[in-house]
Amino acid sequence: MLWRTRALAEEAQKQADAVRDTTARLATELVILATDAYAADPDQVVACASDKAREADADARTAERIADNFSRLVAPLTELRRTGEELNYAYKVLKDLSAALKTGAFPKWLTLRRPSPAHPRLPAA
Repeated sequence: MLWRTRALAEEAQKQADAVRDTTARLATELVILATDAYAADPDQVVACASDKAREADADARTAERIADNFSRLVAPLTELRRTGEELNYAYKVLKDLSAALKTGAFPKWLTLRRPSPAHPRLPAA
């Protein structure tokens, strides 16, 4: 009976040591400073972990809100970019036309600028 009691006491001591080691490791990871020679209080570690989880949740919600705001801008910006490309293409066509309409110029602008798949809205020559 004495032998069994000692075995149970040793097992309880091992488990207590494991809990202290885990608490100390978590306290180190969570940057909790022990106020005395012993590891940080387990309740303090749990409270700190809970605080950090709440902060992480708030940060995640903020990041999600920012991503949603940005995603609403993608379609208008894409359309604006496409319109800018069409405007540049139209500018080049008009510039070539202006050069071709000068006295004595050969109207090669008719053969140089053709609608491309990237600019399907421009009329065919």
